[in-house]
Amino acid sequence: MFLTITSYNLLKDSVESEFIITLSIIKNDTVFYKLKYPSNPILDCQIINLHEQPLKIVIEKIHSLIEEDEFGLQSRIELIQLKNWLSKVINLFVNNNLCY
Repeated sequence: MFLTITSYNLLKDSVESEFIITLSIIKNDTVFYKLKYPSNPILDCQIINLHEQPLKIVIEKIHSLIEEDEFGLQSRIELIQLKNWLSKVINLFVNNNLCY
């Protein structure tokens, strides 16, 4: 299972970064997540580097970014929500043997 970043946008009006993240867990089916936080070029690069990485590495890296706590409260909250979402999706599909 890999994480794919299908879209990245810098929203100039609100000065936010927005990523559309997908997980292809079930054959012919994809799960989407929208990650949005106050724009930060360093964090943006860290997130972009997660593209097509195995989920285990992605979760470890997100956990590391949360622990670093260098990107502000709102970004930290969004990263925690992403990590929790990834964990729930993985558990749901693994527990139901839906992965390929």
